Amino acid sequence: MARTELPKGKSLLHGDSLQLFSPKLEPVAEKNAKIEIVDSSGPGFSRAWRVATLEDTTPMAAIELRALNALPVTTGEVSLMRFFIRATEISDETGGARVLLVVRRNGVDWNSSFEGDFTANREWQEVLVPFVWSQDFEVDGAAFMLRFGFKRQTIEIGGIEVIHYGREREWASLPRTKFSYQGREPDAAWRKEALARIEKIRKGDFSIQVTDAGGKPVASAQVAVKHTRAAFQWGLGLANGTAGRRFAG
Repeated sequence: MARTELPKGKSLLHGDSLQLFSPKLEPVAEKNAKIEIVDSSGPGFSRAWRVATLEDTTPMAAIELRALNALPVTTGEVSLMRFFIRATEISDETGGARVLLVVRRNGVDWNSSFEGDFTANREWQEVLVPFVWSQDFEVDGAAFMLRFGFKRQTIEIGGIEVIHYGREREWASLPRTKFSYQGREPDAAWRKEALARIEKIRKGDFSIQVTDAGGKPVASAQVAVKHTRAAFQWGLGLANGTAGRRFAG
């Protein structure tokens, strides 16, 4: 596969990016992971991290690769992280493996400059993530964290780089990866069946009869309906490890 040509900027990872990232395991995952650098024929690189999640693991941060920023950054400046991923073992029913990227303070802090997870398939995929720094950080003050605390899987990740553009580039002008999945198309086959089930199961006909105090029908009456209770339960699907976090709806 071809590598996207990126605008020139300053590297936030000085040296061998593979060596700059280091494994971090929480006690719950000490026997759940195998992390090593292996030979791998990826797009433009020959070595990659191989992260094997040997057992279903939670939280996501229990298995992690982490590197720190080599240059100071300030609020509002723009950077872009690029890496390539592929999965060599997948157990999730979705048919993909997962990696979560978090960019935030090197320490305890929930104010992330970026947080998002990506799906890895059998073939190499390029991941491009532009982001805006939400805080000022001195050298080694911020961390780039790749997290693998998911279902049993093995992921290879290589070609990692973080390019800093400061205020010379707008976030919106930079390339980014937009993942999709089979069946997301507006004309996907499953939608026709789903719409038919909605008509049959979730909808029904009813009639309203308006009468006066004497019980006589009122012609051309205006009726207002207020929905106060749903027959179907409302729910929210959360990724593994997100329990306990606050969400705004």
